[in-house]
Amino acid sequence: MVQVGLVAGLGLLAFACSFPEAQQQTAALASSVTTVVSTDTVVPPAEGRYTFYHSWHWEYENTWIPEGEYGRAGEMTAYHDDSTGAWLFTAESYGGTDEMAEWVLALPTGEYITAYRDETGNQTILRDTLDFPVPEEALGDWLQPTGEKQVFGENNYGWPNLQAAAYHVDYLKTQDRSTVWLADTTVDMRPLIHFNRRIADAKLPVNFMPDLPLGRVEVAGKTLSGVQRVRHRLTAISNNYYEINLNDYENH
Repeated sequence: MVQVGLVAGLGLLAFACSFPEAQQQTAALASSVTTVVSTDTVVPPAEGRYTFYHSWHWEYENTWIPEGEYGRAGEMTAYHDDSTGAWLFTAESYGGTDEMAEWVLALPTGEYITAYRDETGNQTILRDTLDFPVPEEALGDWLQPTGEKQVFGENNYGWPNLQAAAYHVDYLKTQDRSTVWLADTTVDMRPLIHFNRRIADAKLPVNFMPDLPLGRVEVAGKTLSGVQRVRHRLTAISNNYYEINLNDYENH
């Protein structure tokens, strides 16, 4: 596995979210200048080698979680392979929730491949599969547009950025106040959105809304519940390089 070229000085700033059930649906990232793969493109490389040229970065905060514990606040990074639609998650994504996992490869087919290295240095992989739910055809009426728009991931490097629109979340049974930012994208976000549904130790600190139409993504969100707040924000989609090879593992 090779990783190079994380561009220094990203200054990433985003805020992570674990919305109540109605709000745990995904939002979308508008791709105004990015080159991305369409959602029906799935071409796993026969040789088992995946190369990721983009990394997506969020920063998050969840004051329900005590200070100093995982998930309270921090940055989250995930890698995307435009040619196959695959996502790669590392400790930059799931922290120390699975200390023996080197990475998790997530495919648009719903397959998740986790690479492990044990205390003796032996390498192996485990596979599990999720059935992704059928996406909604339109935004639910519980999302009310505010008319506000904002560009996420602005930069001076020519990296992609996404233009998103703000929506208030209408809760019927709680006084929680939530705003989410939704954008359009051609990237298949389902492997990211449904990552935390897996029966696995590795968990992302950000929960995304799962029931949005295909081609929509949640780039930011904020929920206020009394004195507590939960928020996340996409800060950058940067050029990068990360390579993995399934052939490096005994039971690939």
